[in-house]
Amino acid sequence: MKKELVCYCEYKFEADFPEEVDLAENAKAVQEILSGQFMVAQCPSCGKELKPEFPFHLLNFNDGSDLYFIPELDRFKYIMGKYDLPVKDPYRVVIGYSELVEKITIFRDELQDQVIELVKYYLLNKALEEVDDDSEVEIIFHGMENEKLIFHISGLKPDQLAVTEIKLSMYEKLLGELPKRLTEQPFRDFLSPPYVSISRMFFDD
Repeated sequence: MKKELVCYCEYKFEADFPEEVDLAENAKAVQEILSGQFMVAQCPSCGKELKPEFPFHLLNFNDGSDLYFIPELDRFKYIMGKYDLPVKDPYRVVIGYSELVEKITIFRDELQDQVIELVKYYLLNKALEEVDDDSEVEIIFHGMENEKLIFHISGLKPDQLAVTEIKLSMYEKLLGELPKRLTEQPFRDFLSPPYVSISRMFFDD
């Protein structure tokens, strides 16, 4: 699909963006997403790289499943149930580019995203004990190294990023508890597909 973009230099131009990406035919899209080079357009006038967000459907994701990407600007609309998905019953929905990268990373490392969100829930509760009520704390799964899960936490201190490591044994313990957690509150609210994300807890119906 062609979209009109306006560069910071005020030059207007059209760029082509995919509405659907099939990883069975375009496996390199995963690396483009992880490197931040997916959905990038270069201004013909000044050469500036723009990174707009447009919805698209990712096919053959996570062993044949699919994922639907929603731009960050439509987060509230989706959470409030006012966003009409053009695809029926996607396996997962993600909102915003950072969530897209995180979800791809989770499944690349052969982990269960619901368990990762459980870990983030407990990390978030601990983090909120150390900050003011109006602080915006964000926790992102960064990857797995040496059987440890790496999480980046922002918002604890101004302009600082905290790095937390969680042992794989803790992940495996929570994996065993997952069936029970899926029947309990508040876990059910943010672990239920298709939008599996701790950020759902920050919006009221």
